Amino acid sequence: MRIRTCLLFLACGVIAACRSSHTQTSDPRFDAVVAAPAFRSSGPRVLFDDGHRNFHRSDGRYAPFVTLVRNDGCVVTSNTKPFDLASLQPYDILVIANAEGETTGAPAFTAAEIEAVGAWVEGGGSLLLVADHSPFGRAANAMAERFGVSMLDAHLKDETHHDPSLPGPFFLLFSRENGLLGDHPITRGINRVVTFGGQALRVHSPAALLLRLSPDARIVRDLKQPAVTEPAGPDAAHAVALTPGQGRAVIIGEAAALTAQVITGDAAKPFGVQELRFGMSREDIDNKQFALNIVRWLARAIPPAD
Repeated sequence: MRIRTCLLFLACGVIAACRSSHTQTSDPRFDAVVAAPAFRSSGPRVLFDDGHRNFHRSDGRYAPFVTLVRNDGCVVTSNTKPFDLASLQPYDILVIANAEGETTGAPAFTAAEIEAVGAWVEGGGSLLLVADHSPFGRAANAMAERFGVSMLDAHLKDETHHDPSLPGPFFLLFSRENGLLGDHPITRGINRVVTFGGQALRVHSPAALLLRLSPDARIVRDLKQPAVTEPAGPDAAHAVALTPGQGRAVIIGEAAALTAQVITGDAAKPFGVQELRFGMSREDIDNKQFALNIVRWLARAIPPAD
């Protein structure tokens, strides 16, 4: 979730525009301890992309994610260069979170970069591709399309299956109880995942749906007209896992779920609090374990789906 474009109007439960991105920061009180690390030595080598005008960087809003996976035994390196096959080869996992193009909504990656990442994954690499609501979906869509997934951009809401502890239908709840958690090694041991304002994905290739969308899920193209919606559709999802060639990939349409952030000041007032913690900071949901399971599956510490 990008807070400078997402602020809840409590009166109508609708997300509206806000320009104060400085209020959205990583949570300094997040507990990144991993009780039983998956990798005791020689952990997977993770390349975190900081080279494509990323709104979520390894040293910024995704620092809690980086700290968490390092505590799990991963070795994380920041990337500041364009992708090519040679630069990707030393690594096991590539993480891309909310890359942006040179202008709003422009493609974040060149055709050569997309082909390099695609060939690297199909040859045995693993990709975690994270892209939020508009404009991040447009920026990363060509990369997702390389793996048979379209990013629908815009904003996703569900009037029925949203987190009751937060106002409005844009904070989606995926649980065992509501049947929206898919059956996959990544979701085993997970009971509740909440996302915090993202986009839908349309799947065109064989994939496991990690976070399913209900028939009530709707796409909002214009936040100034939140009642004007279209159905997400039966082939849509919020997060998927794929096994292209010899590799693995997870694509998720929301960024805040996999990090720990806090909103303070004026941006928190519509929620009725001085500060609001979300993502992995919340102890009443399983987002922290979900993030660990994604990386462990990508690192092949968790077996493929049955």
